[in-house]
Amino acid sequence: MTLVRTGDAQLIRELNKSIILDIIRKQGPISRADISKKVAISPTTVASCVNVLMKDSLVMENGTGVSSGGRKPILVQLNPVERFIIGVAINASKITIAALNLYATVQRKESHSLTHKTYDDLSDFIIKLLRDFIEPYQQKEKCLGVSITFQGIVDADKGVIVYNPKLNMTNVSLKEKIEQALQITTYIDNDTNGSLLAEKGYGHYQQSKNLVYVTIGDGVGASILVNDAIYRGHHGGAGEFGHTTINFNGPVCKCGNIGCLENYVSWPAIQSRMESDIIKGKKVNDI
Repeated sequence: MTLVRTGDAQLIRELNKSIILDIIRKQGPISRADISKKVAISPTTVASCVNVLMKDSLVMENGTGVSSGGRKPILVQLNPVERFIIGVAINASKITIAALNLYATVQRKESHSLTHKTYDDLSDFIIKLLRDFIEPYQQKEKCLGVSITFQGIVDADKGVIVYNPKLNMTNVSLKEKIEQALQITTYIDNDTNGSLLAEKGYGHYQQSKNLVYVTIGDGVGASILVNDAIYRGHHGGAGEFGHTTINFNGPVCKCGNIGCLENYVSWPAIQSRMESDIIKGKKVNDI
């Protein structure tokens, strides 16, 4: 007789619940029977998982579907109002915080400029901003979690900012600090990984299992999706190609490297060259 460990059974239940919630998010309103057919999970298990999701206020019943020979099926969909998440995007110049419903629709948003004075104590500054942002909500338990994206190398599993030269952050355990201070589950990842996951979850490439997503802005980075999972590399910096040397006689980058790609194609680098050329008297058409 094969014994199933309790941990294994719990893991299977959580996986089933996650799969069913994702189907409801993407295809709801949908009947329990149709969910069962689409994900190849027994109707009993689907019904049980839906009941748990409803109890957690993540899912709600909404109308009836077309009958195929019996009673009309009751449809379920996401419950967008009862729960929310907080998203935080941090780059070298500002921190943007937003509250989103379960359809990822922004409900409230604010931005804060970053100065070098905050760099020395950025963790505490972020915690203060989050605490102030959450304060108006009377039922803080409705917040499912905080998701934070950073430039640079991030250990997403541990929630550690491994290296961000622009913000002077090295091996900062930000996830642990925020969870201890606010008692809210926190997720931290590289900003380009976050963009790719948003594209995968809500954009035009939801069915794609392999993607490369490139961003050019304050910096240059890439995120790689392989077999439906983010490829991170050994230290979490697989997509950091912006710090690849393209000119061994180039300027020293903030990361300490020489002639990084980012110093030639990022927006600050382009702006700097344009301003320099204008000062030298070049006409706009010649720049």
